[in-house]
Amino acid sequence: TLYNLYEKIKSGEDIRQSLSIMRGLLRDKKEGPAAGLWLDEQFEKEPEFWLSLLKSEDPKIRKNAALVLGLLGRDECRDALLKAYEKEDQRFVKSAYLLALQGCDCEEQLPFLKERRRLLLGEKRTAENDKHLREELEALNGLISEYEIAKKRRFIGLKEPSEVILTTWKEDRELTARQITSGEVTLMGS
Repeated sequence: TLYNLYEKIKSGEDIRQSLSIMRGLLRDKKEGPAAGLWLDEQFEKEPEFWLSLLKSEDPKIRKNAALVLGLLGRDECRDALLKAYEKEDQRFVKSAYLLALQGCDCEEQLPFLKERRRLLLGEKRTAENDKHLREELEALNGLISEYEIAKKRRFIGLKEPSEVILTTWKEDRELTARQITSGEVTLMGS
């Protein structure tokens, strides 16, 4: 139950795993609404405790805590998630903060988010940073797109090469990729 998971987290026992299970319960269609109300009450009682999880030494605890807190959609969580995102030095955790922020109102933070995207787009990609850089950019783009309408593009003809982003259901990605006979194809997670 959520209470048992909460007690484990409070006592410092299996924090990473307990947060992960808690996140699953919160996202469950049947259990989610009741679990969300319970978590909201617990957060109301002890916001400092919940937010302190974002400062854990273990990056996977920070990641899972961010994703749990993002489901609350509270302003306090948003502010803490943004601060943690700015300070985070582990690349694989940064995208979790951005995914968590999708549950919060971030319209006022758009200038910061756009600037961060601009910096990431200018960053040199290497074999070591490519995967996490791409994940962070995808999460940033997803967050920004909630507040902006994408510009319409004009078809310029078949004779001039152009870059195209195709979106499809995850299970149809490979099928779609096989139909592209020229150029470079990159499959992305979103």
